[in-house]
Amino acid sequence: MLKIFVICTANVCRSPMGEAILKKLVKEENLSPLVEVKSCGVWAMDGQEPSDLAKQVAEENHLDLSHHRSCALIPEQIIHTDLILCMALEHKEHLQRLFPTIKDRIYTLKEFAQKQKKVSYTIDDPIGMTLNFYRRIFREIETEMKRILPTIKHLALKKAKMGQGSS
Repeated sequence: MLKIFVICTANVCRSPMGEAILKKLVKEENLSPLVEVKSCGVWAMDGQEPSDLAKQVAEENHLDLSHHRSCALIPEQIIHTDLILCMALEHKEHLQRLFPTIKDRIYTLKEFAQKQKKVSYTIDDPIGMTLNFYRRIFREIETEMKRILPTIKHLALKKAKMGQGSS
């Protein structure tokens, strides 16, 4: 199974939205048995609900964040993850310093599987911002998740095929 973590700061806005979007896309591609998606925050406190505006924007897009609770980064989980997608460059750099042996699995969402260099690899934090700002961030995350879905599908199928060969 391809294990993916979506990472932001507190795990109450960007990464829960990213997790929900990617899970939906994975399900639509019938990849759920091959891909596991989770999220956490590099400086999160366990157990917090998503921000009200994150829940509202997710609802507007037919996604439910009501059961999500924030979770702090757990080193044992991160080390055994195939792909780590960070919302900001600062998250990526922090994780690469903490886990240098897996730095080749840590990317910002905007740089992963990217053919063109971007001006910024950070998706802005919407905490404390307006509903329209949250909507813009949701769309940005959704666009990036749709862009990387073919690569995720390829990696998941490749990993599944490799797993079959070893049994």
